[in-house]
Amino acid sequence: MQTAPTASFTSLYEAHADTVLSYVNRRCRDRSLAEDITQDVFVAAVMTFDDADPIGTRWLLRVARNRLVDLWRRDQCRAAKYQLLRNGYTEGGSEGATLDRLTVEAALERLPADHRLVLTRHYCEGQSVAEIAMETGRSNKSIEGLITRARRSMRGEVHHDR
Repeated sequence: MQTAPTASFTSLYEAHADTVLSYVNRRCRDRSLAEDITQDVFVAAVMTFDDADPIGTRWLLRVARNRLVDLWRRDQCRAAKYQLLRNGYTEGGSEGATLDRLTVEAALERLPADHRLVLTRHYCEGQSVAEIAMETGRSNKSIEGLITRARRSMRGEVHHDR
């Protein structure tokens, strides 16, 4: 037998799950991803669920929208990272010799974790050396050197794939 909060949450889910799933699916056009995001929305609902302050469709759709925005930002960031890395690692800097995304991705995956971290934080997220240093607890000089070594390693990995 369900307790009252569980029964209330079950009612909330049954009343709104299809609406949230439909909303997300229309925007991302990927059923599997839409189901994952819908699940995340209801996990957030469980964390904030309170019978005294009921959750409605507007709240659920706002959470769904925020999850989609987060996903799109991550995708844009990933695309920007690949563009920056491609631009920095073309042969002789020629416009016609750009790397494809899979080459960059494979090269990044082969780098040590600290090299991947500084390259993505610096090039993708636009963090300064000082911000990365503060976040990692290292000195600015240490981060500058790490970025230099990471770029050299990245260049080596990219040329390895050619």
